[in-house]
Amino acid sequence: MGTNNSCKTAAVVGLIGRGPAAVATLLEKGHTTDLTRTPEIIYAEINFYSGTMLTSAIEIGRRMVELKEKLPHGSFIDEIKKNTPWSRSQINNFMRLFREYGNSNVQTFGHLNPSKALALLALPESEREVFLNETHEVDGQEKAVIDMSSRELDRVIKERNEALKAAEAARAEQAAAEAAR
Repeated sequence: MGTNNSCKTAAVVGLIGRGPAAVATLLEKGHTTDLTRTPEIIYAEINFYSGTMLTSAIEIGRRMVELKEKLPHGSFIDEIKKNTPWSRSQINNFMRLFREYGNSNVQTFGHLNPSKALALLALPESEREVFLNETHEVDGQEKAVIDMSSRELDRVIKERNEALKAAEAARAEQAAAEAAR
């Protein structure tokens, strides 16, 4: 790739952070008519949209909570199902994501998809960020949360919670044995 194309690619990749509309505006003005869609541009677009998935889900949840407060009691689910494509469980998940992550630093969790963000709700809030930044064993391999599938993450969290319960039961049993002596 020549210097001219490298500069144009860098300009477009930089604009992607401001949103696809900025790229479209640049293209409409003819500034990059000879620019081909390079893998770098496509990866930048993928990463931009991936980074907005959870934020979008939280914002949908924020608006659903607001709407629920404005509608007559008992009419929310029927009304929202009439006007959106989502099921009751999806509606509840959007609102749950907003309630749990809407007032926190979304940057910490923003690179996760909504399914992984929901899975992390099985952990106490105080432990989520630490868990997210650690690697965990999945089928004999160490993996970061971002590299796991949602099913793998669910399984790791379930195994973690079961191990904690077993450890607590063992401590209680040991304390009872010591007390009996």
